[in-house]
Amino acid sequence: MALPTPPSTEGNESLTPLPTFEQMDAMTHEQLAEALAQLAESVIANPLEYKLSYGLETLDPKLLDAIDVSTPEGRRKLAALLKMLARLAMRSKTQYLAAVKDPAQEKGRGR
Repeated sequence: MALPTPPSTEGNESLTPLPTFEQMDAMTHEQLAEALAQLAESVIANPLEYKLSYGLETLDPKLLDAIDVSTPEGRRKLAALLKMLARLAMRSKTQYLAAVKDPAQEKGRGR
């Protein structure tokens, strides 16, 4: 069984983010079609990155073991994986901070 290909190593391209519902409502039909086409192209180009980015699959340690860091290609693949994981961590941090309430804002009943 072949291991899946690591995230793309060409350029700094990453997955096209999904537009929010508010953004979709503001888009014309042509703009929405273009945004979905771009997302589809990025998913087709690298399905593993899509699955990892949206939490549909976890990173298999065997994939990391299969990367040969003694070659430039292997180092690029490892760098692409690390960049993708960093983007996931930053997105998760932003989502977490947006969901957490500031304790200084609400004291409740004037206490």
